[in-house]
Amino acid sequence: MKFTTENGSVYTLDKGTMRWSRVATENSGKIRKEFGTLLVWPEVEVGKTVYLCDSTIAPHCSHHYVFTSTVVSKED
Repeated sequence: MKFTTENGSVYTLDKGTMRWSRVATENSGKIRKEFGTLLVWPEVEVGKTVYLCDSTIAPHCSHHYVFTSTVVSKED
């Protein structure tokens, strides 16, 4: 699944591997990439924020939440 948020970030989610990735362009024009492993498969709906429960970003914690901006498009 792939979705785009209102700030232009593009997220890709793979249910088979429970991996996610994000590509965003910062105001400076620099491309920023993030990725991780999902603990829970998220609900993704256009017009709503997505909450990604991740285990990779903060290994010293049991989990970490990534909150997206509003979803503007979604591809299954």
